Amino acid sequence: MGSLTFGGLFTFVFAFALVAQSVNSELSAQYVQIEDDRGEMRSYVGLTQRETGLIQVIGNNGRTATVELADDESGGEVFIRSQGGPISANLGADSTGGDLFLYNTSGDKRASIGVSDNGAGIVELFNDNGVDSIEINATGDGGAIFVRGPAGNAAVAASVDEDGGIFTVRDSEGDAKIGLYIDGSGNGVIELNGKNVGDVAEVFPLHTRANLIPGTVVSMHGTGTGLQPAEGAYDPAVVGVISGASGLDAAMTIGSRVDGSNDLPVAMTGRAYVRVSAAGGPVHVGDLLVASDRPGLAMRADDRSRALGAVVGKALENYAPGVEEEALVLMLVMRL
Repeated sequence: MGSLTFGGLFTFVFAFALVAQSVNSELSAQYVQIEDDRGEMRSYVGLTQRETGLIQVIGNNGRTATVELADDESGGEVFIRSQGGPISANLGADSTGGDLFLYNTSGDKRASIGVSDNGAGIVELFNDNGVDSIEINATGDGGAIFVRGPAGNAAVAASVDEDGGIFTVRDSEGDAKIGLYIDGSGNGVIELNGKNVGDVAEVFPLHTRANLIPGTVVSMHGTGTGLQPAEGAYDPAVVGVISGASGLDAAMTIGSRVDGSNDLPVAMTGRAYVRVSAAGGPVHVGDLLVASDRPGLAMRADDRSRALGAVVGKALENYAPGVEEEALVLMLVMRL
């Protein structure tokens, strides 16, 4: 502790010692350290061994800096430590811009806010093994959120593109298994295992597998033993249409057969493609569709009285018969 007399008028007693020294080392470093009244250093202003500026605020536990302002090759940095502990927070800069890192009491990084390589903002959260588990960032189209599994692969992702929102669920290998997105026409699309889906389907017993392919109109066999291709115009035993034509698979399939099989499910609701006979004439959007004279094929319902109880769906697109004997027409599955 020191004292200073000025003009004999007053005496000022230092509560701390200010020591300014010029050290002739090989770095010719200059520094100022501030001590408390017990001689313990509490602040330090000087140069690092890299000859860059350094400021430290020392805690009351000793010579551990609780706050440190430094400079490195990329720019300024601020370190915040707990009393006697490791770094708790680090604010700095790198080649892409500013960044902030948060650490647990063991000094392990658990969260970060920074700038990605493409110049956009990014937030990352790490699990107890240090794996990047949650990532929120900005892209050229908008925001994106990734939830990662233990191995670091993206298990769930929500993002946007030029058409709208995208939601994806991936397996442990990183392969997309479930997808929801908006297509280029503004329609909502569901994908399962890489395939578009458009309806809910149910598995029925089969009387025969012959000539049963997706898009086929089916009816119950007269013995009640299972499905077969519909036979005859306005077949009253019609059940529906086999799901999956033109790659439009069922969003959900329910049920199974006694033998455990669940192929050739019947579309129960939603959209499905149906095989339409050219012999039935042109089909227009809104036309009701029923079984035709050709086994397994549909046609436009001209006779509304016969259509009651025989309708399999409503046409969602036009069809003008050409040289082909049949075509696939998108329809809304409905019963009437």
